[in-house]
Amino acid sequence: MTKTTQERWLAGYYKHLIGSRIINVAVKTPDDFGDVWTTITIEDADGNIFDLELSRDEEGNGPGFIFGLPQYTLPEYRTPAEATS
Repeated sequence: MTKTTQERWLAGYYKHLIGSRIINVAVKTPDDFGDVWTTITIEDADGNIFDLELSRDEEGNGPGFIFGLPQYTLPEYRTPAEATS
């Protein structure tokens, strides 16, 4: 099956993450619109450092979210069962 232009572009764009390691995660203070952005700093396989910002789209129209990480609950909202696990 032939890949779409979008699939090919995304594969090429994200290939730079292969072999990279995360060296920092920073949550920025709210911007002028009250949005909170997250920056992930990585070092690629060649030793280059990049700051990745999670955006809802490629135009930067607001902060985004990564799906697939383990669930997290702030300590003050944890149930007694969550507090012991």
